Amino acid sequence: TLQSYKTAVTEKAKKTVNDAITSSIELLSSQPGFPTAAAVQALDSDLMAKGGKQGKKQSTAIKQIMLLELDHFLFLINQVFDSSFILLEATWLCTHMLSGLVAECTGEGSRLTEVPEAMDAPVPTPGTAAPSMSTSNAFGSQLLLETIRDTRVNVLSIINSRIMRLFEVRSAKHETTRFDDFVSLTKAAFGFVKKCDDLFQTGNAISTLHSTLVTQTKAFFVRQHERHMQKLNVTLAQEQWSYEKQVQPKLQEYVDQLCDFSDEAVIKALQRRVDQRGAARWNHELDLHAEELMPSEQ
Repeated sequence: TLQSYKTAVTEKAKKTVNDAITSSIELLSSQPGFPTAAAVQALDSDLMAKGGKQGKKQSTAIKQIMLLELDHFLFLINQVFDSSFILLEATWLCTHMLSGLVAECTGEGSRLTEVPEAMDAPVPTPGTAAPSMSTSNAFGSQLLLETIRDTRVNVLSIINSRIMRLFEVRSAKHETTRFDDFVSLTKAAFGFVKKCDDLFQTGNAISTLHSTLVTQTKAFFVRQHERHMQKLNVTLAQEQWSYEKQVQPKLQEYVDQLCDFSDEAVIKALQRRVDQRGAARWNHELDLHAEELMPSEQ
């Protein structure tokens, strides 16, 4: 029955993701940099200290995933993406064929969306001909189509939630990763989301995973901005300003006179400007010569 198929494919989705994670960890366990038992135990103690029993709720595999280097995690998540998408393709093909069979058996052909209209058909009165499709058949076909749609939704939901969990437990680690590595990770993840959207043609086939990726991307750039601002502040605080060349004494004298508003000649000139109703006059006498203002060859 369709209900049995729905249950079987739902369990298959859980097993597919779990098997991909398990096999990837087994392959990575022999690689340099894989989390040691001591590192996992230290993480367990840290989680226990922060969240009480929360640390015990995390499986050993999840703790190993939390400690994986990014290149190892990228290998693991790509294995999960590949295995999951194969199952999604098989599920879509099977449910698409089942939908077609239900439509043909109920006489509706490919017009699947017209099934609800058949349920609204008027009940025949005595002496009139019965409709070509009975209300009970329409109701039965509608239930079958809903079961098929629920199967697709359940498989997507299970795969989505389990992959999303892998990203959530590593959110803090992803914020501090290198830019190039983060781009590689998000490129693979958003590529998987797009493939699922294209396959099911819904526009938001796994929207929760997409939201998680967007949230982590924002957090990454906020963290990078803060880090660079801190580095810039430290650099500016430690920077020492020095003059490589001295200004000519004569030029410095002229500048000092112009900027020194306590100079008697400047004060008198300003007073004359005020007394003469704002006329633009400046009688501060400075003996300026162009050749004296030229920079020296030194």
